[in-house]
Amino acid sequence: MEESDNVPGQAEMPDVTADVVHLERSGANMIRAEKVTVSQGGVNQVFANEVRVEQGGIAVADGDNLHVQDGGVALARTNSLTVKDGAVAFAASKRVILSNSTAALVVARHADATESHVSVLLAGQVSGTVTTLMDTRQVAVFGLLAGLGIGMVLAASRLFRRR
Repeated sequence: MEESDNVPGQAEMPDVTADVVHLERSGANMIRAEKVTVSQGGVNQVFANEVRVEQGGIAVADGDNLHVQDGGVALARTNSLTVKDGAVAFAASKRVILSNSTAALVVARHADATESHVSVLLAGQVSGTVTTLMDTRQVAVFGLLAGLGIGMVLAASRLFRRR
């Protein structure tokens, strides 16, 4: 008897295209819409102008405005990102607002944070209370030192190969 690729009772997540999408306690593979609301659900990819997530998660969000409350996003590419009591792994945005949230990497023109933690923050302007592992200046110094170190190792290896 052949085994099925699908686990019994597990449905495939659908792709959704509409003007307005509201997911509650459900999921979707990909959503293309003007406005998306996810409540206690999950989505692999969202392409929308306005996205709201409450107690849910999105793997990749691409759009104008993204608001996350008690949820998480792996990759956000937006004009405006607001995260309250949530997490974002990687974010590229013109404006980022973090409130009691965590992020791994944030690249923004302006970052406003309240009681938040960001591992690497690259921003033209930062306001509020944010704890960083590396800020813009430290990343630049790290990149410069790493480049010098790699250059010295390569130069030394060339010298030893000639002998």
